[in-house]
Amino acid sequence: MSEKSTILVVDDEIGIRELIKSSFDPEDYEVLTASTAEEALRIVDKQSPRLVLLDIRLPEMNGIEALERIKKINKDIAVIMITAFGDEKTAIKCTKLGAVAFVNKPFDVSYIVMLVQNHL
Repeated sequence: MSEKSTILVVDDEIGIRELIKSSFDPEDYEVLTASTAEEALRIVDKQSPRLVLLDIRLPEMNGIEALERIKKINKDIAVIMITAFGDEKTAIKCTKLGAVAFVNKPFDVSYIVMLVQNHL
């Protein structure tokens, strides 16, 4: 990679944010984090990351609503949904709204890294 790819990790659990962030080589990736959808939308608006890892269960605004708003800001941002409460109906809805993948918690972090690399 010649220039760093910017990724945004959105999860209300700091442990998840830090686990994912630490899995990416800082030489190749700039990993931003947010604990709420509102914070994530501000980052998307100002810094336009290439990919967002987005938890569905967030305080105040949920990840599905955030996905819709991210796609309105920039339809080209790849969004991977992450959830501990996933079902097929939710996965289909997220895909129809533009998510490129849907991952259930607990996940293998190497799988997340591979998904991100495949979608960048």
